[in-house]
Amino acid sequence: MVNETTNEIFAENLKSLLKEQKLTQRSLALQMGVTTSNIQWWLKGKYKPKGDKLELLADILNVSSADLLDGNNSVIKETTKTMQILTSSRQRSVLSYSKHLLTEQERAARYRLKQSETIIHLTDYVEKTEYYDVDYVYEAAAGTGYDLSENNQNMSNIAGTVELPSEAIPNNYDDAILVNGVSMEPVFRPGDIAYGFRASRFTSDGIYSFTIDSDSYIKYISSLGDHKYLVHSFNEDKENWGDWTITKEDDLRVYYKIIEPKHRGEHYNEY
Repeated sequence: MVNETTNEIFAENLKSLLKEQKLTQRSLALQMGVTTSNIQWWLKGKYKPKGDKLELLADILNVSSADLLDGNNSVIKETTKTMQILTSSRQRSVLSYSKHLLTEQERAARYRLKQSETIIHLTDYVEKTEYYDVDYVYEAAAGTGYDLSENNQNMSNIAGTVELPSEAIPNNYDDAILVNGVSMEPVFRPGDIAYGFRASRFTSDGIYSFTIDSDSYIKYISSLGDHKYLVHSFNEDKENWGDWTITKEDDLRVYYKIIEPKHRGEHYNEY
């Protein structure tokens, strides 16, 4: 622990153990044969017991003497125990706050700042976002096609569920689709969720989810006229993800017109 003396570390560990074991200062003093004032001085970090007294204290608290002096012991144990009880969104808040504390600690060490100059507050980093489960109906390939039949997926069942922050979920959509493949990067990356409105045909240029011979795709489609459509990928690697054409001879079935985020990272609720 940075900037903490051994006495202060001992005091923090002792406070935590007394609270955990519901042991009063008076009860501890009686068991150790010392005054309550002694216990209070220990808890204030003024000094700590040594030798036989330290060993006796460790025996009473059912820990080792090293545990009492270890700066990483009780705090980490208590933090881990608490984190396991928190909801996932609150766990993220604690993690975010911890990362910011570490950044400030490193900055303080680098520029030799006083602790008072680097104080940050938990309320500044509490994650206010709620997380919700989103069911997706199938996977669509941003690539060479994802075989729905081979992977036992169809349009009437829920294929899986992901947890997403509320701002990443549109206010209005019919179904969600899991993106599989890289050809639609940077708009959609592998593992992203695409949201769409049900559609049975191409109505205007845009991103669609459709199948050809039971293989599902998510692509940008533009009309070429005469029942021909250009299939476009956003990935700049055109050697692997070049454009191709759909004709009326293809076994084409359109399922969704996809809500397109204008820029990567923007909130869906803006559309």
